Amino acid sequence: MIQELNCTKTCQILIFSGLLAGVCYTGDKIVFSVATSDMLRRAAADSAIHGLIGLLSWAVVVSPGLKFDTWLSCGLCGLLACSVDIDHFIASRSLNLKGALNLKNRPFFHSTTLLLIVTVMIWLMASILKSIKLKKLTLIYATSWLTHHLRDAVRRGLWFPPLGSSPPVPEVLHVSGTVVLALCMHLFYSFYFQKLATDNLLVIKGDNV
Repeated sequence: MIQELNCTKTCQILIFSGLLAGVCYTGDKIVFSVATSDMLRRAAADSAIHGLIGLLSWAVVVSPGLKFDTWLSCGLCGLLACSVDIDHFIASRSLNLKGALNLKNRPFFHSTTLLLIVTVMIWLMASILKSIKLKKLTLIYATSWLTHHLRDAVRRGLWFPPLGSSPPVPEVLHVSGTVVLALCMHLFYSFYFQKLATDNLLVIKGDNV
């Protein structure tokens, strides 16, 4: 029974990793083919690709199967991946799409430095509060925004203020990096929360002795 479950989980990881790599590779091609001149359609398609990459990345992490609540967490990861671009409108102080897409500087949610700082701060807060849910949400947040940053890095590099930006990331590095990120998150998620569950179980058994 355990072997069957492990096989099913491995198959899911392989399938979702393949889908993730495929979407990463074809994403920009789809965006440009869907809307070459229509700014609204192009922005919507671009956002949808970000969201799909976020969703598939978390699917690699948790292997959702038929669990509704786990698919909800995948959807949340996809939604957060889309939400990064809200800062375009905040920075432009307008809901005008043309103004939001023609900023002189990169808006603050695209700062990978900020992403790392916020991730560490929320994780520390979750540790102090001993909140497993908040720790899981921290990983969802980090995964969703990192996948967004990696995709944008193909054109503009990763932005590490105040140090500056990296050179543009090659397409192959974006695809492989996104898949590796999801797999690393899967390993950390599985090991950390499984160990946590085991430790809690041992504590409960000890209390019942």
